[in-house]
Amino acid sequence: MRLWHLILGLPLLAGVGLFVAPDFRAADVAAALPALLLAALLRFLFTYLLALSAFWTERAHGLVGFGDTLIFLLGGEAAPVALLPGPLQPLGAALPFRAMLGFPAEVAAGQLDGAGVLAGYGWQIVWIGIVARGGAGLAGRRPALYGGRRVARCGCCACCSGSSPSRSSASWPTAPTSSSRRC
Repeated sequence: MRLWHLILGLPLLAGVGLFVAPDFRAADVAAALPALLLAALLRFLFTYLLALSAFWTERAHGLVGFGDTLIFLLGGEAAPVALLPGPLQPLGAALPFRAMLGFPAEVAAGQLDGAGVLAGYGWQIVWIGIVARGGAGLAGRRPALYGGRRVARCGCCACCSGSSPSRSSASWPTAPTSSSRRC
């Protein structure tokens, strides 16, 4: 899907650039490079955090899609955060979505002064720490099997009591099949 964005987007950007004549300053583009790297790291960590939900739910794709929608709406892709309605502007600026998308674009366009750029870098680093800590916490948790429930063992037979030499009673249960389940 992203390849199509590149194939269709580059000619479109080149065509718009011929008619609009964009004005980029080298200093603004250079200041945007660290913002882009931090934004890429933050977006990766955020998507990774959402994808980790696959260990606890069957709807991980929906959560990742919801995260992409939040980035689209609150990150500045649908509209810049400055154009959000009054009560949503502080929320849009405080959440990590602007740091993933809108902030690097604002830096490259020269819309922020030096203090705003440094504050944005700091905000990106703070959110990277928060999301990385959340991802490390979720990655370290032991996943629940079978839709969040442990399988109860009857203890009356070799397949459930763990008396076979290949399984110990402390091991995680494997999915019972019609041939292996005898009780």
